[in-house]
Amino acid sequence: MELKKLEQGEFEIITDNYIIYICKEQNPDTKHYLYFVDVFEINSTFSIDNRDEVYDSEVFDDLIQAVEYINNNYTITKKIYNKLI
Repeated sequence: MELKKLEQGEFEIITDNYIIYICKEQNPDTKHYLYFVDVFEINSTFSIDNRDEVYDSEVFDDLIQAVEYINNNYTITKKIYNKLI
């Protein structure tokens, strides 16, 4: 597993089978944030330039919920939480 920080509030997690993006955006008209998780399956047709074929996409109110989701569904360790905050 490889973790990359892309921009402020954006992370990329690369595994053997998936590329997972976590993006933090402020909820409009509030001081709260939303955490978007987009998962792309790596296969013979995957192209980083053609990211419109999302394998899975979810939105969470809390970063720990996003981490728990990818941990439960994509076997990513919860230890990445400390690297994301």
